[in-house]
Amino acid sequence: MERIGVWQLFSLIILFELGASTLFPIGIAAKQDAWIVILLSLICSFGIFFVYLNLHKMHPNKNIIQIIYSILGKALGFPLALLYTLFFFNATARSLKDFGEVINITILNKTPFFIIHLAFITVIIYILFLGFEVLGRMSQVLVIIKVSTLLIMFLLVIMSGKVDFKELLPVLGDGIAPVIKNIPMAIAFPFSEIFVFLAFLDITAPTKYFNRIVYLALLISGIMLTLSTIIMITSLGVGCSSVSTFPLIDVIRLINIENIITNLDSLSTLIVFIGGFFKEVIYFYGTIISFCYTFKIKNKKLAYIPLGIILLIYSISFETNYAEHVYIGLKIIPKFATVFYYFTIPILLYLISKITTNNSSAKTNK
Repeated sequence: MERIGVWQLFSLIILFELGASTLFPIGIAAKQDAWIVILLSLICSFGIFFVYLNLHKMHPNKNIIQIIYSILGKALGFPLALLYTLFFFNATARSLKDFGEVINITILNKTPFFIIHLAFITVIIYILFLGFEVLGRMSQVLVIIKVSTLLIMFLLVIMSGKVDFKELLPVLGDGIAPVIKNIPMAIAFPFSEIFVFLAFLDITAPTKYFNRIVYLALLISGIMLTLSTIIMITSLGVGCSSVSTFPLIDVIRLINIENIITNLDSLSTLIVFIGGFFKEVIYFYGTIISFCYTFKIKNKKLAYIPLGIILLIYSISFETNYAEHVYIGLKIIPKFATVFYYFTIPILLYLISKITTNNSSAKTNK
């Protein structure tokens, strides 16, 4: 049986949360107060994390599909399990499209998307064939590279004299309403996306510090996203940050220290590749787990290549252009699909499980 350590889970969560999130200024609709949106969203998200972790605690040796079947039975469980499989699959395709677009813009602008996506999917499948433990071990090294590279990038932008902290003023200049309005969107993307980890939390080695380590990973992710958004706003301004396709890349291109340290597009490519790879492989593994347990396929490896081929075809054809892709990803999905899959259903599953457990305990006591 595959097994990962809790510190490997810690690294995977940080890499997953920083995946596509550092590319965009989260909560930029609140203008200069976007960083406040992220911090408040992180605090509010701990309530959602509490539900996820306690749902896992009630069913420690089961993945999300097994939990659904256990709580709802086969009749109600199968359609919901199928919906989660499709949702994870679509999320994998969306993530693949995000990072395929970035790679195409930065270093492979004459390479067809088909080739870029094929390369990503091939590497993902190869890693999964080696085992999820391999991904866990990789994450412990790459999380250090990812976080330290981001911090160095932030420092270099400041040293280049491109940062003006006056761009953050006035704080709450438009009142608290824009901040409150954008909190649900920021909770939906990226914080609630951690729900996909319920597909394989059952393979994490148990420890009494499990919850604390997960919360710490999310806290670090939230702080990094806050710093990223602050750097984007103070270096590009609210206007440019809100309309730029990839503000992070534009920020890195501003780095110029005495005409010696400059043209660091390779730095952005490293950041993007690490984040993109881990986000895609985790979502794809969640898809594999959901698919195999929904359709009773015992050997997961049999699904890697067929689903990989379907993913390749779907990822290059499911949306007509990138502007439509971003609009759907940031405006439509968080408002509708995310509310259903990440909020409503998990909370209902938790409440049903809690009530069932309490009733069973009451009967036992009698």
